[in-house]
Formats: sequence, C-alpha cells, structure tokens
Amino acid sequence: MQRNPAASVIQLMHDIYGLPVVDVIVYDAETDPNHLLGRPGGYMARATWSDARLPSPPVPGRIATSDGGSVEVYATAAGAERRATYLRAIAEAAPLFGSYTWTSGGYVLRVSSMLTPSEAEEYRAAFVELAG
Repeated sequence: MQRNPAASVIQLMHDIYGLPVVDVIVYDAETDPNHLLGRPGGYMARATWSDARLPSPPVPGRIATSDGGSVEVYATAAGAERRATYLRAIAEAAPLFGSYTWTSGGYVLRVSSMLTPSEAEEYRAAFVELAG
C-alpha cells in the first residue's frame, strides 16, 4: 500500500528536523472533516498533527489544524495555491480561525496560529526543503 504523502511530510518534519509532532491523523474520503478529499477541486491526501508545545486536543483522536497543523496534497501547484489563497482570506477576515499557510508545489502546509511566528517558521523551513 502506498504511504500517504501528507503523512510522510509530517513524519519527516519530526524525524529529520526534530519538530515536536506528537500525533498524526491520516484522513480518507469518509473521515475528512472538510469533505474535500478526492472530490472535485479538493486534495488527494490530507493529514493533521498535534504539536507538543500546545495543549492536547480537547477530544482524543480528533486533531484540528489549530492543535498543530496539517498538510494537504493537490494534483497541481495551481490547486494548492487556490486553497492557500482561500485560507489566507479566512485568516485575514477572522484571525481567530486562521493559520499560517504556505505552499510548495502541490502541497499546502497549515500551521496553528497558536504557535509563535518563530515556532511556525521552523515548520515552514522544514516543509520547503521536504516538499520543494
């Protein structure tokens, strides 16, 4: 079975860069809370993680982007950029619901806005090297 590319990036951020990834959840079309996995205009893979520097997720086994972050994988760089543009607009309109958001090729990295800018930058730097 092929490994989920979103989960692979998250695992490498932990293993190679030592980032404090605690738990990872890999989604499928039935468990994806955004209902975008495999659907038209949606992503091909998605996984979330919790960051050890943040409080534990309130519901065990349910990790939101705000608990650490997420990686989404699109078929094209243009698809990833469309999603990132949408997410950035949400963050600008309602900062409480936003996240740090970056793209690299067909990948979108979202990092909890509860992390400091320097903590989020650690994820961004690892992501660019891994997904670039």
